[in-house]
Amino acid sequence: MIDIDLSAMKQRLVERREVLITDQVAIFRDCQSISQQDAADEADRASAACDFAVAVNAANIESQEIEAIDAALLRIENGKYGDCEGCQNGIPNPRLQVLPDARFCVGCQEAYESHGLLDEILS
Repeated sequence: MIDIDLSAMKQRLVERREVLITDQVAIFRDCQSISQQDAADEADRASAACDFAVAVNAANIESQEIEAIDAALLRIENGKYGDCEGCQNGIPNPRLQVLPDARFCVGCQEAYESHGLLDEILS
C-alpha cells in the first residue's frame, strides 16, 4: 500500500479534470467559430483549416488526459491507486506527485515503451 494522502490526490485529480473540461469547452467554441468563418481566399481557408486541426488535436489530447484521470479516480475508489498495473508493486510517491494518473512504475513504463507495447496496453 502506498503512503499518500488519497483524499488530497483525489481532489487534485478532480480539479485537473475540471480545468480540462473547461478548456475543451473553449476549444469546441473556437472550432465552431473557425468553421463559421467566411474565408476570403485560399490562404484564409488553409489557415482556418490548420487552426481547426490544431484545436481538434488539442481536444483529443485533453480527452485522453481526462480518461486517464477518470481511471485514476476509479483506482482510488477501488483501493488500487498507486499499484503498478505491470508488476503490481507500488508506484513511488514522487512519481505519483509528478504524474498523479500514473498506471505504471518507471521500470514497467520504460520496459513497455522500449518494446513498443505501451500503446497496445493503454488501448
